[in-house]
Amino acid sequence: MTENTKFSHNWASLQQMYDGMLADALFLKDSHSCAALLNPPISLQYLSSTNRKSWAMSLFSPNTGARKSSDPAFTALKTDDEPDTSESVIRSTCHSREIMLLQLTLIKMMLSKMQSQGVAVESKQKYLEIIRILLKEANIDSKLGSLNSPWFAFCSEALSGFPKSSHVAECLWTLTNVIREILKDEGLCKGGGLQKILTSLDKVLEDFYNRIPSSYSEIAQVSAKATNDLSSFLDLLELLVASRTQAPLNLVCQRMLLLNVSCVLGLVTSPIHDLIKKKAIVLLKKCILHKAGEDLIKGKVPSSSHPNLHFDKDRLVFAGVVLQFVATGWLNHFSLSEKASHYGGRQVKPEVGICCSPAQVTLRALSLVLLKALEVKITDSASEAEARVHLESIMHPLLAFLKSHVGSSHASEHPCAWLSTLFIEQDDDMLEAAKTLLTVHLKFERMAHIIKFVNSWFWWENIWMPANCSWSDYEDRNGYIFPKPHQLLVTIPYAFGMLALRFFVERCIAAPLANLMGIKSVKRVRPQKNPTLETFFRKCTKKPSQLEIRGLAKKCNWTVHLVEKWFRRRRNLEIPTLHKKFQEACWRFIFYLTSCIAGIVFLYDKPWLYDLWQVWANYPYHSLLASQYWYYVLQMSFYSSLLLTLGFDTKRKDFKAHVIHHFAALALMFCSWCSNHVRIGTLVMLIHDSADFWLEAAKMFNYARWEKTCSFFFIVFSIAFFITRMIFFPFWILRSTLIYPIYYTQTFVLAYIVYNVPLLILQGLHLYWGYLVFKILKKFIFIKVLPISHIPAWAKIGDDKHVKDERSDEEEEDSFSDVEEECTKNGSKNGLSYPLLNNNNH
Repeated sequence: MTENTKFSHNWASLQQMYDGMLADALFLKDSHSCAALLNPPISLQYLSSTNRKSWAMSLFSPNTGARKSSDPAFTALKTDDEPDTSESVIRSTCHSREIMLLQLTLIKMMLSKMQSQGVAVESKQKYLEIIRILLKEANIDSKLGSLNSPWFAFCSEALSGFPKSSHVAECLWTLTNVIREILKDEGLCKGGGLQKILTSLDKVLEDFYNRIPSSYSEIAQVSAKATNDLSSFLDLLELLVASRTQAPLNLVCQRMLLLNVSCVLGLVTSPIHDLIKKKAIVLLKKCILHKAGEDLIKGKVPSSSHPNLHFDKDRLVFAGVVLQFVATGWLNHFSLSEKASHYGGRQVKPEVGICCSPAQVTLRALSLVLLKALEVKITDSASEAEARVHLESIMHPLLAFLKSHVGSSHASEHPCAWLSTLFIEQDDDMLEAAKTLLTVHLKFERMAHIIKFVNSWFWWENIWMPANCSWSDYEDRNGYIFPKPHQLLVTIPYAFGMLALRFFVERCIAAPLANLMGIKSVKRVRPQKNPTLETFFRKCTKKPSQLEIRGLAKKCNWTVHLVEKWFRRRRNLEIPTLHKKFQEACWRFIFYLTSCIAGIVFLYDKPWLYDLWQVWANYPYHSLLASQYWYYVLQMSFYSSLLLTLGFDTKRKDFKAHVIHHFAALALMFCSWCSNHVRIGTLVMLIHDSADFWLEAAKMFNYARWEKTCSFFFIVFSIAFFITRMIFFPFWILRSTLIYPIYYTQTFVLAYIVYNVPLLILQGLHLYWGYLVFKILKKFIFIKVLPISHIPAWAKIGDDKHVKDERSDEEEEDSFSDVEEECTKNGSKNGLSYPLLNNNNH
């Protein structure tokens, strides 16, 4: 019997079975004969590693007739009594595929009718018997399962060859239908079928998705094949998004639309068919609305019972990319044809009118995507300013875009009328848009309410002023001028002005003065570049042990001496030079001295400088003086500039204490200004400045190795420090703020705490620094001090025979061998044989 005769006989028998199943008639043949007809002719020898690829292409590709007869897939399916001609090979392969497809169709119909209520019991029993024979005797499940590997190979090759492959659409269509059927059956999802498919093709689908923008961005006109490919892929992409709720595997192919939506956004503005543009925009809308797969999976809405921890994060990335595209003018490149869709026809009957613009559906979907992206970003915003930036970046371009595409006769109406005109014809989209805009509005309302509440609470009168007073009492009138909180905003630009002035002083005054006093600017020797040692230095330790040094030497193929030398030079780069320290001290000395002189000039004729009871006389109705205003502005600007340069200035042992001091000083000045305690604030600033410039002077002479002068200024500083910080401040200032208010005002507890807490913090820092200064003076007076250069290298740091610098700005000491190319001089310049302060500790 020839191949054609076999095909005709089998085809007729299968067609007869098909007609009988449609008519619900019993099969005339017995169950074994029917099972033999339905058994697919799949031979395992053709699924070997050598024939799998070609056999899969012949089986799954619908364009087999266009291939050459030399293909091994065709020669494998030929019969012995048939000549080796191209026509016979093509006919043989097409016959085998058509027979197999009809067999699988009949098997599927049997399985469906077995579950149907309207089928006769006799027919169901017949179907059941046939299926049993196919499973038990013919092992059809094993045969069909053996198709998985060649099918995966076919899909991988077809998708990897995109866009040149001629089987992309067929592969995508098959894959889409397989995933759709799995998603319809919850049992298949739990069984791991979807995971096996997506895991095998995850990388292939990701590469396919990433190649889409580059494949069509520069093509003048996209072919029909490309349109089919893209349409099929968008269907598959929708199912991949929908599969996240059914099987949250967190694979890249499931998340790539949200994580890399720029591919689809770029595709929309490329020269492709309008059908693809509309389909892509609608897909984005379904994705952002959690409705992906509703149309493709008919009869079952994707379940959202499986929580996906990554979805909110991915959606936030999606919204960020959408906002970024809109901000760069993406809407200006988006265009749709104004021709209406005729569903296969070429024209519309004259009597049939078009009720809306042909692009109305797409514009609604696009607007909803942008609105939902805006909602996601605003919901995630931490401040009202950030949310307002997102709002303006979306709404201005969107409204301008809608005005140019949506026809409306109400051009003068509110901008929201454009949204009403667009969404009025679609209830679902109208509800989503209204809900989104309401969410955005409520978010702004909540932010405004929170800011208003915090603002009203922060500026509550009972915090800042005595009882029976309000902010209206601080309005300027009858020649009285009161401090206003907003006036302190001027300190922000003045702080940057202080930085500029500091740069000028350090370069033009301090640097020449340092050279004049014999302090030379030394350039440290940079160590040789070595990534291994640099990583160890930054992440592990700056002072490795000998064991670590030997290990690093082996790793770098260096000697131990070279590694030690590298670390010494690298540490030296971290140590500021004496020239830099001198410049910083000189800047602070100039400011503190100037501020102290200005404070004396401003306060010498004020009665509250001599009688602290006058601080509370007629409080809170104290008129602000111009000198007090500038005194506050300059002081707050200076301390703000110190905070800005904390990361660049020389770090000392009491670095944290300095940070606390700067914040406490700024808090004290701010609170005293707002509560009109300006008089007490100016006294506090004068007390601090009257001692600080002596310390900076002592540092300057210490860096220049003028030991006798340095010691003199440090002793003067110590005397001034103990008088101002340990006597005047606690028994003069704190007494006037803690005790006097009881007699003069009916101050609330909150207001009392506001201006006393910063003062108590400062007093705590005074005790800490006073302890360090006292220890230095104690050793200087009662212990015989040796010159630092005479201390042997083996000496212990805590040995009572030697000086250990306990000052507040003590830093790590460096031996003479560690500081390379440092210009030092032997002996003293002005007569003292030992220094009170160590150079290395400033």
